[in-house]
Formats: sequence, structure tokens, C-alpha cells
Amino acid sequence: MWTLALKMFFAFLGLLFAIHIVRELTDVTLAKIFNRPPRVVSFVPFLGSAIAYKKDTIGFLRACQEKYGKVFTINLTGNKMVLVIDDKALSQYHSAKESSLSLYDAVYDFGFRFSLGPANIYTASATHKRIARILSTSENLSDFIKHASGMMRGSFLHYINQTAQQTASSSESTIEAFKLMRIVALDISIRAFLGKFFFEKASKDFISRFIKFEDIVEENTAKSSLLPEFLARGINNKVKAARANLVQEIAKVVKQSDSKEMAPYLTHLYSEAKMGPSEDEKKYSKDGESLRISTEERIGEYVISLLFAAHKNVAITAAQLLVYLIEYPEALARVQKEVASLQGLDLTAELITEKCKFLDLCLQETLRLTQHAIGSIRKVRSPSGFRITTSTNISYTVPPGHYVGAAHALMGRQSSVFPNPNGFDPIAHFSMDDVSKRRDLRHSHRPFSGGVHACPGYTMAPLIVKSLVITWLRLTGESSRLVGAPPALSYEKATIAQRRGDCIVSFQLLGEL
Repeated sequence: MWTLALKMFFAFLGLLFAIHIVRELTDVTLAKIFNRPPRVVSFVPFLGSAIAYKKDTIGFLRACQEKYGKVFTINLTGNKMVLVIDDKALSQYHSAKESSLSLYDAVYDFGFRFSLGPANIYTASATHKRIARILSTSENLSDFIKHASGMMRGSFLHYINQTAQQTASSSESTIEAFKLMRIVALDISIRAFLGKFFFEKASKDFISRFIKFEDIVEENTAKSSLLPEFLARGINNKVKAARANLVQEIAKVVKQSDSKEMAPYLTHLYSEAKMGPSEDEKKYSKDGESLRISTEERIGEYVISLLFAAHKNVAITAAQLLVYLIEYPEALARVQKEVASLQGLDLTAELITEKCKFLDLCLQETLRLTQHAIGSIRKVRSPSGFRITTSTNISYTVPPGHYVGAAHALMGRQSSVFPNPNGFDPIAHFSMDDVSKRRDLRHSHRPFSGGVHACPGYTMAPLIVKSLVITWLRLTGESSRLVGAPPALSYEKATIAQRRGDCIVSFQLLGEL
């Protein structure tokens, strides 16, 4: 009985494997016949190349590039994704219209309909762009940075007192760099974008709950993107429920508040929320759920995407920048001299730009080394497909329904562009006089997308990152040290690269320089 059952089971597996191989070989043949990007063959049913990708992300992508060139197709759990490692091709699809290459459809399909919801995917993106355009004039931007950075010192000290561990030496403490930057960046984002009143009316554990929600989103979005939809349903429902709880709390706080208490950004957001769903949301929201929510609930949805965008990658970048500076003492010493030149001055956008030029190079280098393994994902909407032409004038047609993404991490490690592709060398990489190499840099360190879907906070985010690092250095001077070697980079989550373990920093509070 059991022997027959085992035989039938293995026969079934064999049949599935045979069907998978036939489909793979068919895809390879079709790619050649219809001039599609070359197909990376995988012998693992259902998962495709997902296991190899997860095991060694950079190694897998580099091996694919060496074998197939700068444009190729991989299969991640049934999702056919064309990866681009070519500046010209990336420029083409970054500038493509939504009707041809859809960011919204890609975001919706990859689990974000549960973590962000249709209101954020189809309406909030344009909403945030409109508000950012209003508030990002040079005068408004400078005022905002001055306002936000003015709160950073108190926020750092508050959370250091809450979370820092005392070392054997009474004058030194230790703290985990990423957790600290994350808490401070979220705290500042809430105060600056929503208003100080929010903490008076929200639950006392709102920050910890929001961070827990983000952890659920990161962990489960990564898992669900590597699973067929029917297997990921339970994971996605957990994310959706966590988001709904936060939306209700934010909606309640906003409903109880007076418009005079709100920060300018939240005031604009309220006006936008009253306008209801966009035409795209009405058209593409598959379950219609977001079309039935109240104005306050819509604000709650928009605030979630705002806080995600305003602080998460900002905090990770600030922590990565700090870790690289500590790891490279000569760079830290140069940055510290720039920070010392700011003594007694309030931080403004103009001041940071004028006085912290080397810090800016270090930030660009940090982004180059830590950008997404795969980012700027779009889904082909056009019935005729999407045509991509590389820098060597090789053209491919990507079929409708396929995804296109940029292998940012590889673009930032091209030895033909960067003399020390795997090292931290800001002077060599971002102070180059070679015009052709500068042109190649346009897309090689862009972790926040570009073209028609460029991040609305792209001008503001680097200034906040630098403000966070400057404030930390004002408080600690050159006392910061890494406890042990920094863990390797990790590309497992839906953010720019994090670390595979904690980055513990020892420091002394020296007061403000």
C-alpha cells in the first residue's frame, strides 16, 4: 500500500518536473524566435531562480550577467522578470509612460496591495508628488530642514537614554546603529510632516507599533514575493490586518484634531484626501475596498505611505553611512572637520550643501554600495510589449504581463565605471573628471527610482540623511567605534541593503560641538 503511494507520489513529482522543463525550454525557444531578452534557465519547479537568488543575490546576478549579457529574464516563483544592467535601456524604461510600463501594477502584484493598499498604490503616489512640489521650493525646503534638524538632537538624546547600554567604562555606551536611526527618523518624520500634536493624541506606543508593522511588511513581502499567490494568502492577510489597525488609529487622531495643530504637509494631505480616489484607483483597484473608506481613513492610508517613504530608507541610509564612516577613520576625520565648521549654526539646506561636500560624496558612495539588488520594477501594460535597446544597440521586445527591473546593485559595481567597485572610495568614484564616466553614473546609484516615477522626496531625503549623521557627530565627536566587524550586506528585504546582523556602536556623549 505505502509502496504504491510512494511510487505515485514520485511519479507525480516527476511529471511536474517534466512539465517544468518543457515550459522552460519553450520559453528559451520563444525568446529566440520573438527576439525577447535571453532566458535564464532554472530546473526548480514553481520557485524558478528564487532559491539561487536568495542564497547569493549579487553572485547569482553577476553570473547571469556574465552568461547572458546586460539584459536577461529570470523566473521568480512564476513571475517573469527582465533585469536591466545597462544605462541606455534603463533610461528608456524610466521615461516610459504608465500606460506602457506600469509601476502601479507591479507594486500591486508584488504584495504591496496588502501592506500599502490600493489607495496608496494608485492615488497617494501622485498626491505626495503634488504636495512635495509645493513644499520643495528652496525656501520651504530650507525651512523644513531647519525645523526637522532642530528636533534631532533632543530625539537622539531621548532614545539614547531609553535604549543605550552602559559599557564597563562609565563614560561609554553602546547602541545598535540601525535601530537608533530608525526610531529617530520616524520620530522626526511624525513631528515634521504631521505635527507635534500627533504624539499627544496617539497611543504612547505608536512608534514601536509602526516599526513592528514595518517589520511584518518587510518580512512577509519578501516571503510572499517568493511564493505562489495561493500559498502567500495567509501571510498577506496578516499584513493587511496590521495595516488596518494603524489606519484606524491615525484616522481617529486626525478626526479629533484641529487643522491649526497640523503641520503643513498634513494640511495639504487632508485637502487631497477629501478629493477621494483617483481615476486609476477606481479603474485598477481589484477588490474595490479602498473606494468605500472615509476621508479620515484615506488620510490614515496616505500617512502610512508617507511615513514609510519619509523615514525607512532614509534611516537605513543614515545608519549605513555612519557605519562606513566609522569603518574608514580617514573619511570620518574629514567629515568631522566639516561638522566642526558648523559649530553654533542651525542646519539649513544651504549650509549643509555648502559646508559638507565630502559628506555628500560619502553619502553617494554609501548609496552606490547599498542600493537595491532589484528595484524600479515595472509591469508591461502595452499589448504590443515594450522594446528595449541597449548601449550596444541590441534590441529586445518584452512581452505584455512580464516585469522589468533594474539590477541596481550590479550597476553600482561596474569595474568599467568604478576603479574600486566593492570598496568605499568616495573620492575615486564621485569626483571623476571623465565626462563619459559621469554619464554612466546617472543610473548606477539611484535606489529611489527615476524618470516619470522619481521619488517625490528625492531632494529632501539626502538632506535629512546628512542632518541625522551630522547631529550624531555633533553629539559624539570622533568617539564612535564599531564593536566587532560590521556584518555583511543583506538584500533579503524590500529596502536598500541592510546588514545580516546588528551593528553595535560604542560612543561617548560629548555635547554639541
